[in-house]
Amino acid sequence: CLQSAVVRTKEAVFPCKWNNRTCKLFLNYEHGFTLYSDPTDSVTSVGNAASTGNVRLLWQQPFEKLRSSADDSEHLLTLDFHGEEGVVELDFGTSPKPFVFHLHAFLSAKAARIGLVG
Repeated sequence: CLQSAVVRTKEAVFPCKWNNRTCKLFLNYEHGFTLYSDPTDSVTSVGNAASTGNVRLLWQQPFEKLRSSADDSEHLLTLDFHGEEGVVELDFGTSPKPFVFHLHAFLSAKAARIGLVG
């Protein structure tokens, strides 16, 4: 079933751009959303981002902070989080639908785990 596949997979990674910076968006079953800079990106400074080698943690949000998501079916995805991060726009360069499918699968598995769905 879908939920057990998500639990086994645990994480999916999606290349994207955020603020015109090449990044990787990690969707993790336990931790939610994490955006890291791509070490091949030529931009080297990012505000208050924590650095790990050549890769920088840009932001991290748990699933519980997601208020809404929307996409344009072409290349852009918008995530609206409660709190400081607010609205985030990501450019996937191609259809964001594979990410949206994974997001729905992960959220469904989380809901099943806490008993919100059967």
